[in-house]
Amino acid sequence: MASGRAVLSFMIPMLPIPWSRARGRGEHRFKPESLRDWQEVVKDAARQEMDIQGVEMVSRVEVEILVLYPSQVRLDRAPDLDNIAKGILDAMTGVVYPDDRPRWVGRLVVEAGIAGHPGEMGTYVSVIPWAVALR
Repeated sequence: MASGRAVLSFMIPMLPIPWSRARGRGEHRFKPESLRDWQEVVKDAARQEMDIQGVEMVSRVEVEILVLYPSQVRLDRAPDLDNIAKGILDAMTGVVYPDDRPRWVGRLVVEAGIAGHPGEMGTYVSVIPWAVALR
């Protein structure tokens, strides 16, 4: 993670809930409750870190996500990284940046690994201003 360059860097001590399509039909479509709850946790963590750092919504950024699983998880059975990233990027939209389209999120790095010990398990997110990321 690029913590030395990050304008925001936070850890959520839980594993991510991967994005999934809304369920239901017609006007009665809904996002799974577990995903809604997860995205609120991400949004709250981003807001809290922005308050601590005194940062307002930023312009174009690089986002780095690292998920550390417990040792008993097989990475070949872990959720797809693109679905993990989508849930996190969507949660930070309107809080950290105006939109998660390429105009605002210029680079995305998503990694997964096994935690060295149980206290490391969780989801780590860093947001780096684009001008700094290019150096």
